[in-house]
Amino acid sequence: MPREDRLKLKVRWRRYATPELLERAFRRVHASAEGWPTRATKVSPDLLRSIKRNRMWAFVDLHAPGLPPVVHYWHAANVRADRLAFMLGHELGHTVGKRSKFHRLEEDRADEYGRVAHAVLLRLRKGNR
Repeated sequence: MPREDRLKLKVRWRRYATPELLERAFRRVHASAEGWPTRATKVSPDLLRSIKRNRMWAFVDLHAPGLPPVVHYWHAANVRADRLAFMLGHELGHTVGKRSKFHRLEEDRADEYGRVAHAVLLRLRKGNR
């Protein structure tokens, strides 16, 4: 059995109380991160509307020198747990392994982690431990 300390991810989590606070944090991180904005990460003026429509959203900040990545997230109280697991797994995917320099490939890579988190949650719900 692996020791618990080996399983700890070097990731910080920041949950926001409202979508407005998350959107503000994204714009602040986006504005201060070196190398941003790029074409792939340009902030949409409709970001807040999109967050509210999806009832959840997250982003990861990898740009703080010397600090572990921060996953910033918000979700509505009534969002399904499997959707939340996918989203948070996806964001964790950006923090591990070798990142792709191509935006679409990086998103596909992170989606793999989201699918794993989603599948694990569904398996646990079925009682197949």
